[in-house]
Amino acid sequence: MRHRLAAALLLAACAGAGRQTGSTDAPVPATVSREHLRALQWLEGRWATERNAYLTTYLEFTFTSDTSLQLRLFESRAFTDPYNTFALAMTGGRLLARSGRREWLATRLDSTGVRFVSTGGDVYEGLAIRRLDPDRARIEIRWRFESGQAETRTVTARRVPR
Repeated sequence: MRHRLAAALLLAACAGAGRQTGSTDAPVPATVSREHLRALQWLEGRWATERNAYLTTYLEFTFTSDTSLQLRLFESRAFTDPYNTFALAMTGGRLLARSGRREWLATRLDSTGVRFVSTGGDVYEGLAIRRLDPDRARIEIRWRFESGQAETRTVTARRVPR
């Protein structure tokens, strides 16, 4: 459970450019340009979720080009030996986050944050990251149990100085 929740946090790491309209059953992708992606540069660096009853996760966002970034998840504040890595890449005007065979699509993106939804019926239906101030962000994770019941959890992440 710890790794699954942490994996969901990653997506959160990474809302105007695209607006979701129409059916709520099918995600409508945000139209993303290099300028939109640059607006998320505030994410670059190291973050830690606030300690809570579930876990503390350490996240590191790194821009690898002007169309992609990488999110790595760690269990330790030493930021060594990531246990999961996500590639976030702009492709055909869309922003996709991938880890293994799992994929999430950005449906909203602007300078204050990003929202992703699963493209393949993943247990983690969605993730949103919203900037609170230069050193804090709110991460919201939504998942659905096999029973069909949905749950949303919100945590605050704080920037970790190097």
